[in-house]
Amino acid sequence: MTAVISAVILMALRLYGLISAIGGVLILRNARETRRAQGDTDALRWILTGGALTFVTGIFLASGSRWAAVPAVLPAAQQVALHARQDRILPPGAAPRGPVHMRIALVVAAATLVAVRKGLLV
Repeated sequence: MTAVISAVILMALRLYGLISAIGGVLILRNARETRRAQGDTDALRWILTGGALTFVTGIFLASGSRWAAVPAVLPAAQQVALHARQDRILPPGAAPRGPVHMRIALVVAAATLVAVRKGLLV
């Protein structure tokens, strides 16, 4: 039973890695358009950093490398910082944004660390 659960976790992490790598490329491609539309270089830096971290994490997870733990923690930290930043700059009375991306990044980082600890990623 434990082997089946481990296999499912590993397959899910690899699939997530493949999707993340593709998503990271799309984020980086579209970052230029965001800068033109918003004219905000600070937002562009956050987008470029997030896209690069997403791509690198995706490549490591898709390959099944144990080194995926290092880049998997970085997007989680970046998402936590971005969520805190967005909460600070929201105008008074504005509806807060849901921390969906932050939660996903934290779950992936935790699952990656567990997979490395259990020896699933080599």
